[in-house]
Amino acid sequence: MTQQSKPLDGITSREAYREEREHIFPCDTSLDWFIRKNRRSLDQAKALLVLNRRILIDEQAFDAVVKSVGQSASIAACAS
Repeated sequence: MTQQSKPLDGITSREAYREEREHIFPCDTSLDWFIRKNRRSLDQAKALLVLNRRILIDEQAFDAVVKSVGQSASIAACAS
C-alpha cells in the first residue's frame, strides 16, 4: 500500500523551515531579510501562506526561489 500525500504536506512554520536550512539561513534575521528582499518572487511562486498573521512556508516552492535567486546572483557576480 502506498502512502498518499496530503494537500498540506510540505507546509511548515518559518521556524521549522529555517532550522532545517540553518546552513543557508543561520539566524531568523537572515530568513526575514530574504523574505523581505524577495517577496515578489515568493508570492509569484506561492511559497508563502499567511494564516492568522502567521507566516507558513511551502518548502518546495520556497526552495525553488532560493535556488533561482542564488543562481541569478551567481550569474551577475560572474558578469561583473
